[in-house]
Amino acid sequence: MIGKITKLIGNEISGAVSSITDQLGFGLRGGYDSGAEGLMYPLELRGQADRPCIEFTAYDTSSGDVQLKTIWFPCPSGIEISDQATYNTIDLGALGGALNQAVKAAATTDGAMNKFKAGSNALLNQVKDARAGEIAAIAAMALPGYGDKLQFKAKTILNPNTNTSFSGNSVRSFTFAFKMIARSESEAKEIQKIHKTFRKYTYADSNGNQQNLTLRYPPVWRIRFLDGQKNENKYIPKIYSCYLQGVQSSFNSTAAVFHTDGSPLEVDVSISFQETRALTRFDIETLGDDENRGIGADGLATEQGASDADLARLNEQEAIWETVNKSNESE
Repeated sequence: MIGKITKLIGNEISGAVSSITDQLGFGLRGGYDSGAEGLMYPLELRGQADRPCIEFTAYDTSSGDVQLKTIWFPCPSGIEISDQATYNTIDLGALGGALNQAVKAAATTDGAMNKFKAGSNALLNQVKDARAGEIAAIAAMALPGYGDKLQFKAKTILNPNTNTSFSGNSVRSFTFAFKMIARSESEAKEIQKIHKTFRKYTYADSNGNQQNLTLRYPPVWRIRFLDGQKNENKYIPKIYSCYLQGVQSSFNSTAAVFHTDGSPLEVDVSISFQETRALTRFDIETLGDDENRGIGADGLATEQGASDADLARLNEQEAIWETVNKSNESE
């Protein structure tokens, strides 16, 4: 009887493994680069040269040098990449339209001081041309407690001039989930190493200081989707350098089955990443190039600096305000 139960459990495990491996498309075809270093699941992936996969590489700098720790999985299904922009609304107020005209008038005039005067004159002309009802609505702003009543009486309200304002692009996040089933002792050890690596690099490093006075950032990750030739897949949008935000683990989610050495049959991991900074259109267009992956030669995340055009515009604005301030001082 015990023998029958053991055989039944063995058949159930074998069936579960076969079902999952069929879904992932594992087969005995091709030949993965036998010299590839790092961790991978399943172990058969090393012998499948034409199998598309996803590659996670951590840039470990804790030793003082940059050490690459790479993990490969078969390319998952249902890849989701979200590109988002953040918008708010802004009320320019009653004089918003007039101010807009003033800015346009200033833009057509040469010279910093001439631009300032032209803009001011245009704004004053807009106010002078306001009708009686509009003036009453504007005056109501200066009468606390009576503003609403005056506006109601005149059947006129201040135009809020509500506009949509762009406030930036969101920092992108990505989540991947993998089910790993140990079909041998060596694969159970490989799964344990993969799981430990993800958890380890979620945390900061204390730099060998037991007092934890300072902490080193967790390593930066590079995520790549590779095609059957192990080149980066050009049809899937590229991912910038990331930090590993979190690892969710589940053991034996479908059956409480352990191997004789105590290792679980199943290990499910869900790993969440966040890019090291918000991207620009230039980043999206050039993403994937080695020089624009967001990881420096020191293995740390690179920072975005101001472009020459941004600096030129900033200098022009500072020159205009400096001219205006000098004019006010002289008067």
